[in-house]
Amino acid sequence: MARLAPRPGHGLLRCPICRLDLAAAAGTLACRNRHSYDLAREGYVNLLASGRRRSAEGGDRLDRLKHRATFLEAGRFDFIAAAIRSHLQQIAALPTDRSWRVLDAGSGTGHHLARIAPNLSPPVVGLGLDIAAAAARRAARRWPGLAFAVVDLWADWPVHDAAFDLVISIFAPKNFAETARVLAPGGWLAVVYPAQIILPNSGGGTR
Repeated sequence: MARLAPRPGHGLLRCPICRLDLAAAAGTLACRNRHSYDLAREGYVNLLASGRRRSAEGGDRLDRLKHRATFLEAGRFDFIAAAIRSHLQQIAALPTDRSWRVLDAGSGTGHHLARIAPNLSPPVVGLGLDIAAAAARRAARRWPGLAFAVVDLWADWPVHDAAFDLVISIFAPKNFAETARVLAPGGWLAVVYPAQIILPNSGGGTR
């Protein structure tokens, strides 16, 4: 059986224990200190500490992921990715000698990353982070050109400093300290979050 190979986005990860580079080694990602992490057959890697891995399955249950995927695939939120793409195409440019590097912090099913990445100057190196192993598994299986990893977004991200040109956070936890660390100089952050609408003459009510 052929050994599992990492995807391009996995090359922007670092060891969550010692922060050294991770390199492909016999179906794993390993650092020089011999910390190693198995690449799942679907194409994602789990970088949570061993004591956290059971809780990762509780991040999003399989039934919720199926409902979310159905909702997103119907195009309900495609206007979000379209707005981000349009903005970047108007104001952002990269040197022609390298690819866009895009991080989706809280990637879920991978839908938003997959809608944004192909419309930037190819090839794009895309990486999605999510605490739910079921989400990373589903995303990696659905989007083979993108990389996914299971991590805790509230903790230090196992990602190199200044590694990304664009970080997107769409209805996901916001860790701005880590976002600032992983963004390259001149990089872009796209944040989407729910907001309350105050209705006029409604006594301060919201909807």
